[in-house]
Amino acid sequence: MMRTVPVASMSPVYEQPEFLVIPLEIRLDKRLCPEVIACIDDELAVYSKAYRSAFARIDHGEKNLNQLTKDLQDEYRLKSRAANSIVRDAKARHQAGLELARAQARDLRASILRKKKRMKRLQKEVEAMSKKAASNRLNDNEPSNYRKQKHDLWRLGQLIPRLEVVLCQENGH
Repeated sequence: MMRTVPVASMSPVYEQPEFLVIPLEIRLDKRLCPEVIACIDDELAVYSKAYRSAFARIDHGEKNLNQLTKDLQDEYRLKSRAANSIVRDAKARHQAGLELARAQARDLRASILRKKKRMKRLQKEVEAMSKKAASNRLNDNEPSNYRKQKHDLWRLGQLIPRLEVVLCQENGH
C-alpha cells in the first residue's frame, strides 16, 4: 500500500519573471506600410548622425561623456537613454579600434623583424652561391635555386621599406 505525503509549499529555485520579453524580427512590406518604414528611416538617419557626431568628438579627444550625452540630446532631440546609449557605443567602438590598431602594429613589427632575419640569411646564401657561380661550380639544379633566391632577396628588399613606411604612418611618426 502506497501513501502520499503532502508536499509543503517550497519556493522554486528560479523565480519566473512576471513579464517575459521576447525579441521579435519583423519584415515590413514597403507597399503595405510606407509610413512606418519612412518613420523608421527617419529615426535611423537621426541615430546615424548622432552616432557619427559622438564618434568624431570622442576621436578628437572628448573626455566628458556626460556633457557629450547632453549635447546630443539638445542637438538631435534625443531622450537621455538613447543619447547615453549612442555615446557609450561610440566610446566602446573607438576603444576597440584603438586596440585593433595596436595589435596590428605589433604584428607588423614582428613581421618586419622576421623578414629582416630571412633577408640576412638569404644574403649569406646568395653570396655563397655567387662565389660558387663565379668559379663555375654549380650543380644542375643550383642555377635555378640561385635565381630564385636572388629574386626573393630583391623582393624582400622592396617589401621591408614599404612595410616600415606603413608602420611609421600607423604610429603617427
